[in-house]
Amino acid sequence: MKHEVDAEIYKVVKYFEVEDQREIIQSYVGSQVLSDFWGRGVMVFEYRCVVKDGYEDADLLRSLLNQKLAEYAVPDGFVDAHEKKTLIVTDCWLNKRVLIFDVANVVNPATHEYLSDIDKLNEKERET
Repeated sequence: MKHEVDAEIYKVVKYFEVEDQREIIQSYVGSQVLSDFWGRGVMVFEYRCVVKDGYEDADLLRSLLNQKLAEYAVPDGFVDAHEKKTLIVTDCWLNKRVLIFDVANVVNPATHEYLSDIDKLNEKERET
């Protein structure tokens, strides 16, 4: 499953690297599985890309990545039985020029629970 998700993320990153006029992303670095941290069965992966010098808007990048993943979801088969997209960027931040973002592949109860936990954490963060 990770191989398929990696291929989809690589396709999205390449779009922002090559086709998008903003030229935000300069290169794809790599990925890793985060299930060891979140628990067994959670389908979440971390990706890293280098962004152009001086770029600082991680929230916009998260939104753009989610938009492009949604656009590709149906034709590329990343939807559930109800045609809901299964790939979601759940976290996104910049460390100097490295964009780090987590993508959940919401295909099982453990990953649904992970998303619920992330939503709760984000809600608490907004309240403070």
